[in-house]
Amino acid sequence: MNSVKQMRDAANSFKIAVPDDVLSDLHRRLTYTRWSRHPDGVHWKAGTSPEYLRELVDYWKKSYDWRYYEAQLNKSAYFKADLDGIGVHFVYERGKGPNPTPIVLTHGDPDSFCAF
Repeated sequence: MNSVKQMRDAANSFKIAVPDDVLSDLHRRLTYTRWSRHPDGVHWKAGTSPEYLRELVDYWKKSYDWRYYEAQLNKSAYFKADLDGIGVHFVYERGKGPNPTPIVLTHGDPDSFCAF
């Protein structure tokens, strides 16, 4: 493929749409997490702090609004394409202003384009 237009035309657009039953299952699994014991005084030396992890799980169960963030993410135009046998996920947004400059931002695992 030798142009963005050709790649975009060959790509499949999609929206993020996590089914309700997947979110319900996640909530159920978070609710029934079996917490391991953590030796006193080792803090992060032996892995994730149990106190921190419990706070994080509590946040996901009670405060995090997936549907809100899903809607925010879906304000962008998402595409998937196959480029020489490699699956590529990309966001295509036209520049704004009188002279928009094309830009390509890439990232590696385990990061996310959301950081941009």
